[in-house]
Amino acid sequence: MSVRRSRSYQFLLAILTLACLGGAGYLGYVTFFAGSSASRQLKAAETAYQSGIAAFKAENWKDATLRFDEAKVLADKAMESLNEQTKAGKITEDEMKPLHGKIMWVKARAIRDQAFSKSQEEGKPLPETVDPQYNEKFRAFGGIPDAEARAEAITALRIAGDRLNTEPEIIKEALRVELVLQPINWPVAERFLRKQLEMNPKDARAHYYMARLEYDQPGLDGFIPVPIDRKTADRIDKAYEHLKAARQHGSAYWRTVGLEASVLNWPLQTAVERKLKPDAIASAEKALDNVLFDPQSGAVATAGRAENLTGINNADLLGLGAIWNIAMERATSDVKKAGGSPVRIQIVADAALSLAQKVAENPALATLLPAFLGDLIEVADSAQPYLSRADPVAWRDYYSNVETLLSKSTDAAKTRPRILLQL
Repeated sequence: MSVRRSRSYQFLLAILTLACLGGAGYLGYVTFFAGSSASRQLKAAETAYQSGIAAFKAENWKDATLRFDEAKVLADKAMESLNEQTKAGKITEDEMKPLHGKIMWVKARAIRDQAFSKSQEEGKPLPETVDPQYNEKFRAFGGIPDAEARAEAITALRIAGDRLNTEPEIIKEALRVELVLQPINWPVAERFLRKQLEMNPKDARAHYYMARLEYDQPGLDGFIPVPIDRKTADRIDKAYEHLKAARQHGSAYWRTVGLEASVLNWPLQTAVERKLKPDAIASAEKALDNVLFDPQSGAVATAGRAENLTGINNADLLGLGAIWNIAMERATSDVKKAGGSPVRIQIVADAALSLAQKVAENPALATLLPAFLGDLIEVADSAQPYLSRADPVAWRDYYSNVETLLSKSTDAAKTRPRILLQL
């Protein structure tokens, strides 16, 4: 009789098969149900996540999606175990915090990267984002299409940032999320900014946003800046110090000079309430006008030459908008003085038109053109009452150039009625 057909062999094979199945079942039981420690399940989650990354790099999108989903499930299981161990007193508060942070860090990345791998799998790849400060591409948490998944990932990232606030990579990712939110949630962002500066005192972006925080001085809600007359001088001084550090370490031009103009304009806006002396007002005016109107290095002339536009983003557009607003405010104040002239108004208006024209000619900036056109319209609207009276013929030529630019723009259908109405 063949050994393989003997009853004893078949019985032994059945026993071995059951043992193997039992072993596999036991491993699954330990991983998902038994009182497995949170640290063991965290390790399993990290292993699954790294497998997902390997598959992602190999462009094996289906496997990557599965591995990231597995990592997320295991992270959730680890969190359940951590809660149980904490409640049972099997783990101290000091032991719980770093474990909590590590679990959330895996979970946050797993949710994000699953969204990116799934988009590749479906043939609709999500674009990566360029971080100009680090000169690298990254997968943005804000790019997660599903709102619920995005919120879950960002919440996990924030917890990881708070629990593991000495980990540079986590703080970097947390700031990439917080600093693009509109409006910025300053109480959250401030925690990460301060930690970033503790780790890297030369971080230009962190200094810039700390300067914005000190200038805006958001109210109790943590979002909305306080009115100009409620800002405190000591925090304005802090803002200026952070700005100097930001510039020293290479902060982007437009965001920096725009905020600098706002900081320098504050003493003039509050001169009456603070009872500034004429000499102090004159000194403040001189400092601000130098930043704005110096023929070579001034922000208005720089804008007219369309310089420093590489990598421009929302923060830079905000700074550029501040330049136009403050420059027109200073220019119109000149007209109202005895013997005043609209020369500066013309300079600002010409620079805004020149910048918009150059941007319209640059395909790389096409997506930002509506923002530049919007600034142009605001400037032209402010300039019209003065320039149309000072030189009607020149104003008609200017208006014609603006209208021609708008008619050629891809956003002309939306923008043109507004310019026609305002001018």
